[in-house]
Amino acid sequence: MKEVIMSELGKIVGLKLQDAGRASNLFWLGFGDIIQIIRRCKTQESAEYALHIQCSIFDCIFRFCNRNGTRYM
Repeated sequence: MKEVIMSELGKIVGLKLQDAGRASNLFWLGFGDIIQIIRRCKTQESAEYALHIQCSIFDCIFRFCNRNGTRYM
């Protein structure tokens, strides 16, 4: 399982971080080129790859900061 995870994560290493977001206990990061997708008959722009991180609502404490400690989420 570890090898599969490392292989899949290797796809985003070195790609540009395009966006980040959060909804309840789900946090996502978008990497790679911006691509156009059609969803519900509408064209939207999205990052090529998305990494979704989800945890228990009671255990989900995280911060997304820059080197100076400025919080983004």
